[in-house]
Amino acid sequence: MSVLPTIDLSLLSRASGGNGEGANRTVIEGDIKVKTPLGIEASGKGSYQSSETNYARCVGLAAANGAKPVEFPSICGMPPAATK
Repeated sequence: MSVLPTIDLSLLSRASGGNGEGANRTVIEGDIKVKTPLGIEASGKGSYQSSETNYARCVGLAAANGAKPVEFPSICGMPPAATK
């Protein structure tokens, strides 16, 4: 029988850049206008914002390159404020 460890959500927030924290910010804004072949037009304006810590960025890149969660500490180190 395996037991999943408990995750402290405050530490997860610090590692992933919760509440807009983090050095790596992405902001996308734009206007879009489309017209279908039937002549229907639609337009809109939108934006997207996100931020993440360097640790979260490292984990994301490691995972995208095929790393398993057990490998994250050796690739990225420990999350900020993590204790062993």
